[in-house]
Amino acid sequence: MKPYHRTGSRFAGAVALPASGFCCLMRASVLETVAVMAKAIAKAKETETVAGKVTVAAALTLTALLLMAGFPATAHASAQVQHIYGDLIHTRYTVDEGFELRGPVIMDLGRLRENRRRIESGDTLLTEALRHLEAHTGWLLRQDPPSVTDKPVTRAPISPNDYVSQGLYWWPDPSKPDGLPYIRRDGQRNPAYDSLDFPRLGRMISAVESLSLAWTMTGDERYAEKANDYLQVWFCAPETRMHPRLTYSQGIPGRNLGRASGLIDTYRMPELIDAVYLLREGGSWPAHMDQCLQLWFSDMLDWMLTSDHGRGAAAARNNHGTWYDAQVVSYAVFTGRAELAEGILREIVPRRIRSQVARSGRMPREMRRASGLAYSVYNLKAFSILVQYGRLFGINLLPYRTWRSSGLTGAAAYLDREFGKRPAGEHVRERRDWMFLREEMMGEAVEVDEEQASEMVDSRFRDFLKRDKTTSSTRNHNP
Repeated sequence: MKPYHRTGSRFAGAVALPASGFCCLMRASVLETVAVMAKAIAKAKETETVAGKVTVAAALTLTALLLMAGFPATAHASAQVQHIYGDLIHTRYTVDEGFELRGPVIMDLGRLRENRRRIESGDTLLTEALRHLEAHTGWLLRQDPPSVTDKPVTRAPISPNDYVSQGLYWWPDPSKPDGLPYIRRDGQRNPAYDSLDFPRLGRMISAVESLSLAWTMTGDERYAEKANDYLQVWFCAPETRMHPRLTYSQGIPGRNLGRASGLIDTYRMPELIDAVYLLREGGSWPAHMDQCLQLWFSDMLDWMLTSDHGRGAAAARNNHGTWYDAQVVSYAVFTGRAELAEGILREIVPRRIRSQVARSGRMPREMRRASGLAYSVYNLKAFSILVQYGRLFGINLLPYRTWRSSGLTGAAAYLDREFGKRPAGEHVRERRDWMFLREEMMGEAVEVDEEQASEMVDSRFRDFLKRDKTTSSTRNHNP
C-alpha cells in the first residue's frame, strides 16, 4: 500500500517511474517542439516527393526521441526545475488514513536490531566496533554541545545566532594588497573554512548520530539524554539556537556575504533526522523536543523553498542540486509535508538523474572537478538518500534510465570500473566510502576480509555497526 497519493491536475496518472524513460509529465518546451514537428509532418505529407518522405521520417524520429527524453538536458532545465518546485509548493495531496512513519529512513532499523542481537550473542567484530563507539561516546558525555554563538563576534547584519561559513576553495588574491576579492582554487581547501560554524555543525551532527546509535545498541539512557542536550542547544534554546536559514553560508570575502552554494553546508541534516527517529523511541525523549524540531525544520524548509539562495540551489545542475533535493525531501517528510516530498521524488529527481548521469555512467559535472571521484561518490550519496525516501512512496528510482542516461545503476557501474582501474593504494578514502555507499544504495552486501574489517572498525565504526558485514536484508520502513 502506498502511503500517499496525488489528486487532481497534472500530477494524476502514473504512480511508478517507467524504466523505458517516459516521464510522467512533459514540460511546455517539449510539447511546443512536438507541435512544430506535427505541423512539419502535415505539410510534408502534402507532397509525394522523396524529400517530403524524408522530412516525415526525420520529424517522426525526432518526435519519438523528444517523447522518450521528457525534456532535453539543456540550460533550460534549471529554469524548469525552479518552475516545477513552484508548482509543487502549492499542490495538494491526500494522505492515506492510518499512515505513520516509524523508525529511520536512511538507516535500516531491522539491521541495527539484528546487529545488537549478534553483539549480545558474542559476535567478535561487531563487539569490537561497539567498543570503539562507546569509547567515543563516553568522551562525548563529558563535552559541552557546540553552538553557532561560539564563533567570534559578528558584525551587522549578521547576528550571533546566524550560521556563518566561508567559501571552501576561495583564497586571498596575492596580486591585491588586501587580497580582495578572493579568487577560486578548485580542490585547494582554505583552512579559514574550519574557523567558523561549519565544523561546529559537523561536530553536533556526528555527536547526535553517534549517541543515538550507542543508545540503540546498548539501551544506556545516558547516551539519549546527551544527544537531547546537543539538539536543545543547536535548535531550541533561544540564546544558542541557529536561525533556520543559511543566508551567510559560504560567503566570499570581497564578493558576497553568502550564496546559494552555501546550502550544501547542511548536507548531513538528513542523517541527523534519521538519528532523531531513533531517539524518539527512548524514554528520555523530551515532550517539547518534537515541537521544537518540527518548527525549526519547517521554517528551514520554507526558507529553502522561497529565498533567493534556495531557488539558486534548486537550479544547480550538479551535486548542489541533488543535495538540495535530499534535504528538502527529508525535511518535508519530517514535518508532515509528504505531498511536497513525493512531488520532488516523482517530478524533480528523474530530471536530476538524466541531466547528471551520461550514457556511460559518468557524471561529467563531478568528474571535471579536481577530485572527480570524490565528488561522484558524494553526489551518489545524495541520490542514495533520495532512493531510500522514494521507497516510502512506492517509487523505485534505481532502474530509472533514458536513451541518453544509464541512470543510477549505470553511475554505480562506472565507479566500479574507475576504482577497479586504479591501484589499491590510491583514493583509499573514496574507495572505502564507495564500498559502504554501494551497499546502502544498491542493497547488495559488503563482502570484507578481516584486514579490511579492522580498518573499517577504526575509521567508520558507526557505519560498520549500521550494516551487516556479510549478508544483505530487505529494508523495511513499516509504511
